[in-house]
Amino acid sequence: IRLAGGRLDGMDALGGVEGGQGKEADNPAALALLGTAYLKHGKYQDAEAQLSRAAALAPDSAPIRTAAALGKLGTGAVDEAIGELRKVVAEAPDFGQARALLVLALTGQKRTDEARAAAQAFVDAAPGNALAHNLLGYQREASGDDSGATEAYRAALAADADFHVAHVNLARLALKRGDRAAARAEFAAVEAREPKNLLALLGLAGLAVAEGDAKRAEELWQEARKAHADAVQPRVLLSRLYRSQGKATLAEAPVREAWKLAPFQPVVQLEYADAMLDLGDHAAGLEGARALLARDADNIQALERVARASRLARDDAGLLAALRRITAKAPGHVPAQVALAQLALADKNFAEAERIAKSLQAIPDAAAAGNELAGDIAQARGDGAAARGAYARALERQPNAARLLKLERSERAAGQSSNRLVDWLAKHPDDLDVRLALATTLQEQGEQDGAIAAYEQI
Repeated sequence: IRLAGGRLDGMDALGGVEGGQGKEADNPAALALLGTAYLKHGKYQDAEAQLSRAAALAPDSAPIRTAAALGKLGTGAVDEAIGELRKVVAEAPDFGQARALLVLALTGQKRTDEARAAAQAFVDAAPGNALAHNLLGYQREASGDDSGATEAYRAALAADADFHVAHVNLARLALKRGDRAAARAEFAAVEAREPKNLLALLGLAGLAVAEGDAKRAEELWQEARKAHADAVQPRVLLSRLYRSQGKATLAEAPVREAWKLAPFQPVVQLEYADAMLDLGDHAAGLEGARALLARDADNIQALERVARASRLARDDAGLLAALRRITAKAPGHVPAQVALAQLALADKNFAEAERIAKSLQAIPDAAAAGNELAGDIAQARGDGAAARGAYARALERQPNAARLLKLERSERAAGQSSNRLVDWLAKHPDDLDVRLALATTLQEQGEQDGAIAAYEQI
């Protein structure tokens, strides 16, 4: 939107511009405004169409042609966009936005040598431009030249003391060196010039996380959320924090705010899907996942959320379809393979379940999952001895509570006993699932005092 020389805030503005399309169909400025409004709201195909029309009508306008290139980047026509940006830079060498976008586009394509050359050319053409120095610093940092990057970031601040991103980049370099005090000083420099600056608040919260102070990080993210009504990052980070703490209900408000602000951003789409699924709202979870799939039909993370939502909704057909899409794209995706095998087991298709189990057992990193699955198959067939052997091998390869409990239940059904649960709790005293299993076992064995003690600990 800055590239078009103005701002449009909210869908009302988008509707207003759309309403004028008829009489403004040949007005490149109006088309550019409409295109940039589409860009803001993630409607990349519509944006590219309007901006390309505008550029065709105004071939001498560097801002409109640059905005059109941005639209092409949004639709994935990267090479075409880079080619157009090179032309704009050649024809309008003083138009810095085109140079900046060219550097970013090349960086996104990992064309590092070209990106660094373009950044250096930007600095040479505009030595007083803070953004140019900052982009050169990033290119130097990416190539391992931290000293040169520091020099460039300092040059950016010399050009513009309010170019706060350079302070953030210097803080990141300080953290890379393990110098938290220097990083804190960079964020403090930003706050001194602009209290409650979003980048400073997020940076300080990041330091708090690194120091294990989740409460301080929460306070800073909440402060950023309150001070910046249009900031997505603190809302997404608060949602993640609350979910990691098992507080799904607290995550709901910030993630809904983020979704309202930027429903087209992949990070928001995934977080919204996760938060809604944690709340048990499979329909909203699907909405978030499908929004990402609309842009990237093979996105594994989105397909994982579709699978989870389908499981919550007890939609076996939807679950099966999602799992097959995941394994077609990523054959080594162990959780999806296991889930497919479990569906086969539910249909008593033992041959398919065994095929998957054997394929996993042949992969070193997936062998534990394969053995656990083999135990599930044996258990379903009523072969307790084979099940116990498979569970024991899975537990030996990769111990976890679920495998321990499966083995314990199978042994108990066979009248066997062991000290596995007690030994596990000695190492994992907060594992409530295992403690509950111990309490139940003690109760069944008539050891009421031990069972009561275990229940009280829970």
